[in-house]
Amino acid sequence: MSTSRELINDLDSSLNKAGFREPLFLLRAQDVFFEDAVEAWIERAEQACAAGQGSAGLVGKIDEAKALLRAAQRWPNRKVPD
Repeated sequence: MSTSRELINDLDSSLNKAGFREPLFLLRAQDVFFEDAVEAWIERAEQACAAGQGSAGLVGKIDEAKALLRAAQRWPNRKVPD
């Protein structure tokens, strides 16, 4: 699981691996749409693994996404994004 500070400080994070002008999409735990979006990503990633398209790295990302989902479900003060 990563916090914003961990992503910024980790040179191997997806945030730091992104190209200088590469578009990114950020979800926060407070976002009421977080669960649906992450659950959909997990489902698609698991389908890719089942079809033999996933790597060990993807399996790790799925595990990380599940941990993030559990943490977000406990997050207080959830709301529609600004």
